[in-house]
Amino acid sequence: KPDGYFIGFASLPALNTIILDPERKALFDVNSLVYIINQVIDPGIIWARGDSKYKTLKDLLDDARKRPGEVRAATTGILGDDHLAILMMEQAAKVKFRIVHFDGGAQVFTAVLGGQVDVAFGNVGDVAIKAKEKEMSILMVMDPERSKFMPHVPTSVELGFPSVISNSSRGIIGPKGIPEPILKKLQEVFLEAMKNPDHMEKMDKAGLAVKPLVGAEYTKYVMDLHKRVTPLVEIARKNP
Repeated sequence: KPDGYFIGFASLPALNTIILDPERKALFDVNSLVYIINQVIDPGIIWARGDSKYKTLKDLLDDARKRPGEVRAATTGILGDDHLAILMMEQAAKVKFRIVHFDGGAQVFTAVLGGQVDVAFGNVGDVAIKAKEKEMSILMVMDPERSKFMPHVPTSVELGFPSVISNSSRGIIGPKGIPEPILKKLQEVFLEAMKNPDHMEKMDKAGLAVKPLVGAEYTKYVMDLHKRVTPLVEIARKNP
């Protein structure tokens, strides 16, 4: 019931892939929801073990070109943002990785640090704190701008891959039809909470960038993302 009480958190592009993958049999589509406010945009990264031979993105891509389908790249799951990011990188750099899917970040960490895989596609928030421990080497941030949590790491745009933009975002959504006054109130309350200094401090400590997108701006973000990931989901379904 669209009364403003039934709302929830959504993670993108996970929401998009649920809608686009017919095997998931989603009971909703991208147009049946209202996008209230976005909270976080967590840029994608490519990282390797600290003592890896890959010190730069060029090192990784050169090796991937020499050994097509042999360089093992980890993700946190099929059709997640990490998986889609690998597909973007393959298309842009004309390389082929051996994609290895895991059930979550803990397994990915164990696999990379244990040498079972060569690199991982993840997010800034996954490693922002651990990266300071020098257990890992961050090769690239998949965003137009450098991350404040790892300002020394070059972006995909800087490295010549402007189409490789990937992130995981979290926001608040609801069923379409919430009355406008209630919708506006929800946006005001959540925006105020997101700007609370305590909240901002905790998010900074977690390595998560707060980026509120309200109403129409958030809706545009979701719809643009949906268009971008649609062909990638088709590729992923054919070659998981």
